[in-house]
Amino acid sequence: MKRIVKIAVTGGIGSGKSLVLNYLGEMGYKVLSCDEITKKLYATHDVKGMIKNKFNGVVSGNKRLTIDKKKLATQVFSDPKKRRELEDIIHPIVLKKALNSANKRGINFVEVPILFERDYQKHFDGVIVVLRAEQDRINSVMERSSLSADEVKKRISSQIDYGSADLSECYIIENNGGLDKVRQELLLIIKKIEEKYL
Repeated sequence: MKRIVKIAVTGGIGSGKSLVLNYLGEMGYKVLSCDEITKKLYATHDVKGMIKNKFNGVVSGNKRLTIDKKKLATQVFSDPKKRRELEDIIHPIVLKKALNSANKRGINFVEVPILFERDYQKHFDGVIVVLRAEQDRINSVMERSSLSADEVKKRISSQIDYGSADLSECYIIENNGGLDKVRQELLLIIKKIEEKYL
């Protein structure tokens, strides 16, 4: 009988994590996105209340609370202490939900944007890191959002520097050579993971 294997998929903002996760889903693997779990959490009254207590002027209303995501982002990406406070509220809940849901026998892939920064890699059997040239990452995020280049750079600087990080224990995908190359690299990695864990 196959065991349950949990593999994290991570990388900097705009690196192509969602692309890799989509490919894995198309291949029939169970995939989970911490970003999607986070979006659902932000819609809950409890989390809105916690954010209201910690961040001034970000949440409006009394019974029906509304988060101003732009104001919240401005606060957390200009103040590392504030960013840590938000992460302390959100990330443990998200990780717990993701790990509990990664319960299918075989390989479960979980997209975790902030993995090494919180030392969450210890909760997974293995880690796939998606790497991409910084300017391509900036362009990609600007295309899909209303962020300026400076705002994207701020978000990049809030994550670990993948260029200098020790990734020797990780599976690496270089997202610099087109979609076919990404898919080929992913297939090779899946084969290695299956040989090692299943």
